[in-house]
Amino acid sequence: MSLENKKPSETDLSEYGVDTENVRSRRNPQGGNINLPGILITALFVLVEGWFFLRLLKSGLHKALPTWIFVLGVFVLLLLAVLVFLLCWNTKRRKRFIIGTILAILFSAGFIIANVKLIAPIAGAKDKIFVTTDARQTVTMGIYVLKDDTLSAVEDLSGSVIGILENVDRDESEQVLDEISLKMKDPLQVRTYGSFAEAIKGLYAGEVRAVILDQEFIEVLTEMEGFEDVKSKVRLITDIVAERPTQIATLPTGAEESTLEDPSAEATDAPHHGSRSWKIIKPSATETEEPTETPEETQSQAPVVTTELPEGTIGTAPPPTEPPTAGPITVPEGQEGRIFTVYISGLDTRGGGLPTRGNSDVNILAVVNMNTHHVLLINTPRDYFVPFPTVGGARDKLTHAGYYGVDASMAALRNLYGVESQYYARLGFSGVKRLVDALGGVTVRSSYAFTAGGYEFVVGANEVDGTGALVFARHRRGMEGGDRARGNNQLALLKAIIQKIASPAIVSRLDAVLSAVGSVIQTTIPYDTIAAFSQSALSGDDWTVAYYSVNGYNGLEYSFSIGETRYVMYPDYSTVSYAQSLIRRVYNGEIVNP
Repeated sequence: MSLENKKPSETDLSEYGVDTENVRSRRNPQGGNINLPGILITALFVLVEGWFFLRLLKSGLHKALPTWIFVLGVFVLLLLAVLVFLLCWNTKRRKRFIIGTILAILFSAGFIIANVKLIAPIAGAKDKIFVTTDARQTVTMGIYVLKDDTLSAVEDLSGSVIGILENVDRDESEQVLDEISLKMKDPLQVRTYGSFAEAIKGLYAGEVRAVILDQEFIEVLTEMEGFEDVKSKVRLITDIVAERPTQIATLPTGAEESTLEDPSAEATDAPHHGSRSWKIIKPSATETEEPTETPEETQSQAPVVTTELPEGTIGTAPPPTEPPTAGPITVPEGQEGRIFTVYISGLDTRGGGLPTRGNSDVNILAVVNMNTHHVLLINTPRDYFVPFPTVGGARDKLTHAGYYGVDASMAALRNLYGVESQYYARLGFSGVKRLVDALGGVTVRSSYAFTAGGYEFVVGANEVDGTGALVFARHRRGMEGGDRARGNNQLALLKAIIQKIASPAIVSRLDAVLSAVGSVIQTTIPYDTIAAFSQSALSGDDWTVAYYSVNGYNGLEYSFSIGETRYVMYPDYSTVSYAQSLIRRVYNGEIVNP
């Protein structure tokens, strides 16, 4: 037999390093496709990878990462897919196939866990934290009567006197009046009040049979001296949802035009919304009987107080007349989104949640220049006596602007400094605690040594958890500087939070941060802007944070929000002018160090 016709044995082939298993499979195609299981495992793994990648893109988390990290991540995903395929494609190579299968399972589980622990919380928190400034929003207005009033339905108010607020929620109150007037046999009479506290006092005194108020005002009253039992004295007859126009981005610098009718004039058949006639009768007693009690008159007659005042002001002085004139501070052309101001409001909320209204005890302007990687924090004391443009221009303590919504606080500060806040961020005190705990604590630098709430703070660096941060930000009793010292502590805490957020450590805690603050922080800062800030910080850009607090003088003034005289701080306009100059310099690209 010739050598050409001799068929080599498997032993012969193996001696020359030939893979006899593959030869056998090719000789016996009926044995099945040995690559099919590997292809299926690889395909399933690629599907999981693709799902994870799409979820990552949808969440926007990739925007917060430096470009090189994102590109590296895409390369790693592709490399993993190729590795799994090479290990799993041939089931006959059992060890490699088993290793590839285990890796596919482990990485797939990792992608699923990452989605649950990181991407899903981001998607859920974004809907809660990031809000838009829609043209209109809704508000629930309540009609309240005294607890012992016998009426059982809104129709029983026919011909009665109804109290509404003069400048606050006027549009919404008129919508309610239009709706309920359709049910009345006799026209309603309407009496206006300067504040929600005065309206409730009018209800107590029998001046009106009912008042129309945003339901959140009742919650605010329970925190005010003299009104703690308001819920036991009044009763809600019905509530009506009304539309509220918002003006967050285009607030007026002067007093807002009012839709008030002349109180001395007869009502017409076509009020503001005009569905049924109702009369505006004479103003409330506080507006007519004692004109010296109005905010404008009281401003020039309030006594100058020299004793038993809160600590921290720089002395006493007569009430100032008008602030120094200064042109508006505007963003340089073409720098919108790169240079901006954020109004940060800290609401005095002791419980959970984030109400629309409440004392704004923290009022900080964060001036941000993304080009120079610089943030300037300007603190304005809560007792600053300033005009409220959105409620007619009357002066009151800045903290009370929070009663009328975030737009009222923003307008008051714009009127003071001449700079527009493009965005806002609101958080309750409970939010501060949860945020700091989620960050794993922060390092605050104190200018004062003091003990409070079981914590001992030293001059310099102090490591604090959420509870300690809250104590640090709220304490003022017995401190040199009093309320100004508290303001400085709040700025120091905010600086510490910004520095922690701007550090690489935030990546490992992003899940906890978002989960903790989703219900207690609200902002109009676009997510892409925050992501760009994070991307810059993670890329190694050196961000600097400076802060400055304006100052003032002791005084007593009439608070139109609560209808009584209260301690106020008259602005020291020299410090306000200096703050304005700092803002201009940051807008112009300078690094300031007050």
